Amino acid sequence: MKIRKIVNNNIVIAENVMGQECVLTGKGIAFGKRVGGTIDSLKVEKTFLLKQKGIAEKLSNLILDIPMNYLKVSDEIINKARKEIGTIREEIYLTLIDHISFAIERFENGIILASSLKTEMQLLYPKEYKIGLQSLDIIDKRLGIKFPNDEAAYIAFHFVNAGSGNINVLENLGFVQEIIKVIKSHFKIEIETESLEYSRLLTHLKYFSYRVFNVDEKMKNDVNAYMYEKFKVDLPQESKCAEVIAEYIKENYDYDVKDAEKEYLVIHLHRILSRL
Repeated sequence: MKIRKIVNNNIVIAENVMGQECVLTGKGIAFGKRVGGTIDSLKVEKTFLLKQKGIAEKLSNLILDIPMNYLKVSDEIINKARKEIGTIREEIYLTLIDHISFAIERFENGIILASSLKTEMQLLYPKEYKIGLQSLDIIDKRLGIKFPNDEAAYIAFHFVNAGSGNINVLENLGFVQEIIKVIKSHFKIEIETESLEYSRLLTHLKYFSYRVFNVDEKMKNDVNAYMYEKFKVDLPQESKCAEVIAEYIKENYDYDVKDAEKEYLVIHLHRILSRL
């Protein structure tokens, strides 16, 4: 492979025979080498093949002070995730390697962070959360570091974000949590987070948030909205809560919630209340 840039003696940006950009790491891999020269493949410990322009430069700068075993673990996790959940943007190399390195630093300093998003992440993004749990096993086996399960949610977040297109995952999860708080406050209840009804409500709020943030098409006014007037009579408590949620969203997100959307909210709220 031809050297395009020497970062230091142990890291180079190179180009393979297919013209693809890659980052190569290995002890002394660039010693005595120059740009335009070739690399001895026997000295290469790790190859990061990158298709997206600009990622190689950023990655090479990121990994300057990161131990090689952290890089290998991150790469193993990413490869496993690609098999499990499919296409992942290459920014994951930047975000995950940086996260794992910092998480280990935190752990070694006795700083353990609980995740406020663990339940929602587990229910809304089960594949990514599963990868998060598998990542903890890999880190434990390869590095001897046993993270609590909360860390799986943080790792899962990076994979959700890397495969979510133009969706701001943290923003959407925040929206879901806010609406759950409104519901709890309105009814003065605690919701059983392990229930099927709660899982269904979260899934609905997830896609509702896409509409609020203009990622998906907004719901049309005429979609089953005729039922909402009937719900006002038959399910007054749930309908009132739907109105409170609509007012909250209008005030905080400047989004007019349609009657059709309120109708779906009433149905999910009724399911939740039926369990109490």
